[in-house]
Amino acid sequence: LQYVDKKIAKRQLRGRVMFLKRIKRELEDLKKTLKETSKKHLKVILDHDIDLVDAEIKSIARLTDVLL
Repeated sequence: LQYVDKKIAKRQLRGRVMFLKRIKRELEDLKKTLKETSKKHLKVILDHDIDLVDAEIKSIARLTDVLL
């Protein structure tokens, strides 16, 4: 990031966060649509995926703050 214009980097990172939030929303919707009789491992996998997306969103937010 040291060779990239800060404004461009921040814009790209903001775009990434927006994309990740959309993915998170889709994963949460998918989790809600799973039937109660669905295999429990699918819910565990979806929870894990949501946790990973959350972690990346938080990490990018911290990185964006550093670029201020």
